[in-house]
Amino acid sequence: MTGDFTMLGQTHSITFPAIINIDGRKMTLEASLELDRTKWGMNYAADPELGEHHIVPTIDIYFELTAHHL
Repeated sequence: MTGDFTMLGQTHSITFPAIINIDGRKMTLEASLELDRTKWGMNYAADPELGEHHIVPTIDIYFELTAHHL
């Protein structure tokens, strides 16, 4: 899947693999992706030199979506 992701007023294109199933009027989608928060300007504590105060810049996201067509 490819689309635009907006966070903190900034929009960037993202691409990630997804499993999509359509069964009659029901669609399910399952995906996982990794976002680099620094791409959206979230740079707080991103420097590894901070040692124990360092926050990893990547965020793992997993989601499942189910939709029904009426």
